Amino acid sequence: MPRLHHLLAAGAASVALMTGAYAQPADDTIVVGLSADITTLDPAPISSRDNSNIARHIFGTLFTMGGDGVARPDLANTLEISDDGMAYVYTLNEGLTCHDGEALTAEDAAYSFNRAADPENAFTGNTPGFVFSSIDFQSAEALDDLRVQINIGAPNPIAFGLIAEVFIHCMDSYEAMTLDEASGNPIGSGPYRLADWRRGSRSFWRPSKARMLGSSVSSGGSFPKPPPAPPS
Repeated sequence: MPRLHHLLAAGAASVALMTGAYAQPADDTIVVGLSADITTLDPAPISSRDNSNIARHIFGTLFTMGGDGVARPDLANTLEISDDGMAYVYTLNEGLTCHDGEALTAEDAAYSFNRAADPENAFTGNTPGFVFSSIDFQSAEALDDLRVQINIGAPNPIAFGLIAEVFIHCMDSYEAMTLDEASGNPIGSGPYRLADWRRGSRSFWRPSKARMLGSSVSSGGSFPKPPPAPPS
């Protein structure tokens, strides 16, 4: 499988310094320049494109939408949609692992949705502010260890693509952290994990062991065509 490199995200000033003789990155490190510093690494309140681009390396999603508009499996491999178009049941890959070493199950996936929607957290990022309002998100529930059901308020032909934007994170670690702690300590499910973050300067990411082993990557999957929205 393709080799994962270390990832260094840096602001414009830091990138300029790295072009000199004193701060050359290692051969296995990819340097990515950002237009602005990261403001949070908590997936629920993320609202900027720069933050989201970094988060996509840390957190997996159920499916992912490619730049070509084609849906591909990520943490999940199949999707079933109820006849009324209001329940989306995803089946996760077996053997998924969180960055904290615990197994990633449907309970973690459901928690990721419900945590973002919890009014006590008062999140206003892309997930609660745009995705959930667009699909009329109601709730998420684990049906068993591998199946998670996402409930929406009405049939929506774009719900599948929007659900694919929700970052999946790991319940036990986030339940043990305050919101302030969670903003700088991402415990994800994606190909990279945080190694160092120097606010205002740069962040450094190492490949996740689980993804290097391939346990979090699916090569195939299936899903039905979403039902059309009801006539207005």
